[in-house]
Amino acid sequence: MLNQNRQKTHNSPNGNKASLQKVTAIPQSTIGRDHADFFAKIGIKMTDFTDTDAQALYDKYLSKGHAEDGMEAFMSDVVNAFTSENNTTDIVALKSHLAAIQWMAGMFGNNSSEILTQLIDAQIDYAKDQNKFVADRKSPVENLNKHERNY
Repeated sequence: MLNQNRQKTHNSPNGNKASLQKVTAIPQSTIGRDHADFFAKIGIKMTDFTDTDAQALYDKYLSKGHAEDGMEAFMSDVVNAFTSENNTTDIVALKSHLAAIQWMAGMFGNNSSEILTQLIDAQIDYAKDQNKFVADRKSPVENLNKHERNY
């Protein structure tokens, strides 16, 4: 399903153009102004963001035609932007920008944007407490009956 969504986004005649327009519009958007510090962390300067910068950002995440690679790069860039040199993640700051992250991830398509935000949120939970993260996800699987597990 995720791959189908990605293909729809990148195979549609206006998909790439719409994504580039979204990137170009960042400085003028409300979300861009409200989350300027987030965008600065990932290299987008609100006061000096040109069409060339928008094209470079678009090329970094979308131009290769492999949305999976771009999504992984975007997710990595976002998490790294909130990770210090001693390898700790500022979870509070990152979570405060989830709306902007999801908005920006919209360049990959609506469904992919939601999935990407959920993956980042899961990465945050994992960073906070690995044992709890695994236990929380393991418990529902263990409660499945034999038929459900083999589905």
